[in-house]
Parts: sequence; C-alpha cells; structure tokens
Amino acid sequence: MDVDPAVEALIPYPREVVASYAGGPGNAPQWYADIVSVHWQTPPPVAVGSRMEFEARFLGRRR
Repeated sequence: MDVDPAVEALIPYPREVVASYAGGPGNAPQWYADIVSVHWQTPPPVAVGSRMEFEARFLGRRR
C-alpha cells in the first residue's frame, strides 16, 4: 500500500505576507498542529541571538 503525504493549497496572499507570518515563531501555535505554545526568553521580534522555547504535544505527551 503506497501513501502519498503531499498536500497542496493556494494561499491568496503575497509571498512576503505568508513568509512573514510563517516565519514568526509567535504564530507557530496557529498553523503548526503539534506546537502548543511559544515562550520567549528574549524580547521579540526575532533577531540574531533571540531565544525561545516551543512547547509541543506529540503522541499525547507535552514536550
């Protein structure tokens, strides 16, 4: 049995807007199913040296 995990979607926004949203760690819980929360250890926005911690749920466990 073959499995094809490919997914395709048309997002009706300019690439710059999508990249900015998807690249913002604070937005991860809204679009990434396993990420529960983001805890900033340095003030946002992302810059060289920024630190954050992602809390994820996988197979019923928080990591």
